[in-house]
Amino acid sequence: MRLLLVEDNPLVGTMLRVNLGQEGFEVHWHTTGESALLALEQERFDLALLDIGLAGISGIEVAGRIRKLGLETPIIMLTANDDLDTRVHALDRGADDYLAKPFDMDELIARVRAHLRRSSGTLEHLPEPEVHIGQAILSLERKMLRAPDGQAHALTDKEVALVQFLVRNPARVLTRANILEEVWGDDDAPTPTELDDLITHLRGCVEREPSHPRYIVTARGLGYRFEP
Repeated sequence: MRLLLVEDNPLVGTMLRVNLGQEGFEVHWHTTGESALLALEQERFDLALLDIGLAGISGIEVAGRIRKLGLETPIIMLTANDDLDTRVHALDRGADDYLAKPFDMDELIARVRAHLRRSSGTLEHLPEPEVHIGQAILSLERKMLRAPDGQAHALTDKEVALVQFLVRNPARVLTRANILEEVWGDDDAPTPTELDDLITHLRGCVEREPSHPRYIVTARGLGYRFEP
């Protein structure tokens, strides 16, 4: 499923692209209404997520243009402005749904799936949950990671949880204590050396040059950081 994301806040945009991407959606992120409209004229999207407060052409104007093009693409508006007049205006211009910032990511994903179900009429077309790290793809259901070279690697539950924790926290330094608490909890935790070995193994699966990692980066003396 191809999603059009129009969001000019880099932190919000990155968060949405990463989280929706790990759910298996193909996210095309634009930071202006103008570039989004150009994309709409050339490509097909299954759903649009539009920030209202854009410089230049607003998200509401983009929604109106989508409808003028005769497209029935589901539209979810995202905005910090939650007043009644703005909501009514957005819905009048063709939006199907409205979510005020800050929003819960699980709720957004649930709404995206709900609108896609209604527009497609079936659950079968929805993607299998996946996590994307560069050219590597992790199937959450099968716990299989396909490396950039096409080789498949079976991961343990803890390895899957570790990948998810890293990806859900882009550009944030995660200390070893953070990782152990989130991934292992009350279970027997690995030693620092064992955790480093586990990270090395994952790098070997997802990085084209594991000795010079692009995605799973070491924060010297602190822990690790995922770079989307």
